[in-house]
Amino acid sequence: MKVFLLFILFFLSGVLGYVQHAEGETGTPPEIRQVLFVSSYHSEQIWGRKVLNGVRKQLDRAGFNVDLRVIYLDSKRLTNTEVRNSLLETQLREVKGKLDLIIVSDEEANNALFSLDIPLVKETPIVFCGVMRYSKKLGFDQVTGVICDVDYEKVFLLGRKLFPEARKVYVFSDQSGAGQAHEVLARRQLAKYKDRFPVVFAGDTISGVNSFLKELQEVYPLSFVILTTWQQGKQGVYLDPDIYYSMYAHECPVPILTVMDNGLGKGIFGGIVTFADQMGSKAGKIGVRILNGEQAKVIPIDTVHPIPVFDENQLKRWRVERKNLPAKSLIVNERDAFWRTYGNYILIAGIAFILLLLLVLFLVLSHLRYRKMLHRSIFLEKAAQQMAEMLKKKTEILSNTLSSMSEGILVVDKKLRVIELNHASVVGLGCEGDVIGKPLKEVCEINRNRVGEGIEDFVQKVMRERKRRDLALNTVLISCGAPVQQVTGSVSPLLNESGEVNGAVIMLRDVTREWQQQTFLRISINALRAYSWCYDVDNNIMTVGEGFPKDETLNRDLSTIEKYMSHIHPDDRRELSVCLEGIAKDELKEFVVVFRVDYLCPGEYRWLENRGIVETVEMSNGRKAKYVYGMGIDINRYKIVEEEMAIAMRKAEESDRLKSAFVANISHEIRTPLNSIVGFANLMVEEGLPEEERKLSSDMITSNSRALLGLLDDVLDLSRLEAGMDKVFLSVCDLHFLVHSMLDVGHLNMAQGVELVNEGPREKLLVMTDEVKLTKVFMNLIGNAKKFTVRGHIAVGAEITSDGTWVECRVEDTGIGISPENLEHIFDRFYKVNEFKQGTGLGLSICEAIIELLGGRIWVESTLGKGTTFYFRIPYRRPEEEDI
Repeated sequence: MKVFLLFILFFLSGVLGYVQHAEGETGTPPEIRQVLFVSSYHSEQIWGRKVLNGVRKQLDRAGFNVDLRVIYLDSKRLTNTEVRNSLLETQLREVKGKLDLIIVSDEEANNALFSLDIPLVKETPIVFCGVMRYSKKLGFDQVTGVICDVDYEKVFLLGRKLFPEARKVYVFSDQSGAGQAHEVLARRQLAKYKDRFPVVFAGDTISGVNSFLKELQEVYPLSFVILTTWQQGKQGVYLDPDIYYSMYAHECPVPILTVMDNGLGKGIFGGIVTFADQMGSKAGKIGVRILNGEQAKVIPIDTVHPIPVFDENQLKRWRVERKNLPAKSLIVNERDAFWRTYGNYILIAGIAFILLLLLVLFLVLSHLRYRKMLHRSIFLEKAAQQMAEMLKKKTEILSNTLSSMSEGILVVDKKLRVIELNHASVVGLGCEGDVIGKPLKEVCEINRNRVGEGIEDFVQKVMRERKRRDLALNTVLISCGAPVQQVTGSVSPLLNESGEVNGAVIMLRDVTREWQQQTFLRISINALRAYSWCYDVDNNIMTVGEGFPKDETLNRDLSTIEKYMSHIHPDDRRELSVCLEGIAKDELKEFVVVFRVDYLCPGEYRWLENRGIVETVEMSNGRKAKYVYGMGIDINRYKIVEEEMAIAMRKAEESDRLKSAFVANISHEIRTPLNSIVGFANLMVEEGLPEEERKLSSDMITSNSRALLGLLDDVLDLSRLEAGMDKVFLSVCDLHFLVHSMLDVGHLNMAQGVELVNEGPREKLLVMTDEVKLTKVFMNLIGNAKKFTVRGHIAVGAEITSDGTWVECRVEDTGIGISPENLEHIFDRFYKVNEFKQGTGLGLSICEAIIELLGGRIWVESTLGKGTTFYFRIPYRRPEEEDI
């Protein structure tokens, strides 16, 4: 009793002490340490994952509250060094606050990190790992880490020892940064053997896994392979060692040795191996020391020493005995030594025990069987009586059930004679008199989808196949005394106790009314281009029905209201949202909403009218379930017609406005020169008019007549172009000669101080175009430039665009320029920037119409007070030899 009380006392004291310790630990939460881990690879790369797990275990074991963030440079797939460095720099600059520790793993990440000139990196203690050597970096003081003691010479000598028949060794490396670093180290360590033993370095120029497998298949038979790392395929594709290293080993006709733990147990023979988790563990331990307050620069650099590791399966494959392996070698895939020693004895003992157990079981079962047979006769007699009574009751229930069913049931024997039918069959088939014993074909017939297979053929097929078959939905029943009916149903084989077919059971249901309704509905849906849908409001499930495309992917995209909303045009989503709010508040029972969707025609929004009604169902538990049933109608064609009518109306109104404006403008432009002609003509007929004034009047009449004639010519040209009456007459045109001619003509009436400049082409340039219309465009643009340029220059040029598809021409001046508000109307008819300047205001409109007729476009760039440049492009057509 005293011992028991002492035990209870010690137990309560321990519990109390643990509770106090737990309260003390949770009183003040530990400080969160910010640790950054930079990996050379991606998250699924096996080496990098093992290193990270080793670091994480040491940090967790130390009890720190660590916020461990990881940056993956993905060097196996992201092969551009500058892009990786930029990616790392961008992510480091996004770090807020300070870091307590940076752990960087493997060659690519180390090179990227120490190439950055970022205060955050230089001020934070750094622990490197996964590198084969380290040299102090300028500006990085708080640095320490773990080095891999990779020894290719030991692996080489090991291969020579284990495979003395070998006459050559292959060293394979991939194109990654780690692969190149390993190749450089291997070359340096094996350099002294190259004169005595052939060493072939390969793999770094192979771009794809198929090429690498072919290279492995073609190695010299009397050799062995040292695989540094080969995890990067064509265009940076990552090759998982767990998958591909076994493939390499399978395709290679010689053993493969390695220095890394990738592929061990997957077909790699073995080697002097460095383990990734050991590397991460040592780096994590150094990180714990730094987090405990030690300076990184005083912590010596540690080294991970490789150990000999071999695969037992590969030892057997290449017939290498264990006694030839280095001391303290680690064996993977090793069978347990105990089972190797005592396995046969255990197997014999197990078999003997099982045989003994079976003998005992046989005796027990024999005894039980004897007792069971003793009582079986009494039980069978009672069971037979009960089964007879039960069969009688079930027969009555079945008869009543068949009589009350609305479906017709017919039972036929193997000779297809009717042996039973219910009341619904008698009424549905319109049979008069007794049909029992009649052939099935005399009672009814079916037409299944016009395939010509009658009811007897169909029933016989069911009995042959011994399985139930359904009638098609469009089956027509032709009975002996009733009208033709649309039916559905099934035919099932009738089996006896031994499994033999004794007949068949035919079930028929009249669906004529439903079929007619579905047909009318299908006609309506096709005519309206519509589909039906249902929305379960409580469960947020959207289903589509009749008329909708049979596309499972599209159906899944519309399965919820959120997914359905994503296919609605952003400007129209508010319409549906308002409607759903009204349904949720029980304010809406029926609705019509119109919006645009993109699932009716991929890549295009079409107008859809949705009409729906809301149904509320009272559940047995008092809860109300709400469903919305509706129909979506494609009204895009009506919307298009509506928009076309609106556009036509606007065009008609604009045409009417332009007609009025044209009449007003042309009246004004004709009236001005006509008034001058009439006035000066009246002046000339006066007597005593001096000869000089008479000549001046004559010149003014001539000038205004020419202006009036030019106006009429411009109006006729513009009307022909806009009416489509003007045609393009293609001919060979020399742009060099045309530009030169325009400059010669342009010198006439040129203002003092204005220079005409030829900007090309400098030599003969032949194109197929309408030279007359092109000349008119140049004349109008040069004429406009001369009107508004009083000093400086007017430059004219033409050239072929760099893509060889256009002829680009330009007329540049240093005149007064055009204001932004005038630029918008510069190509309008009768539009003049300066009403006091001579001209009709039709020149630029004619230029635009001509260029569009030639299949090009014209535009203008101008700065007020500095000048204007008109550009136009026409298609470049090279003349054929027969046209020149």
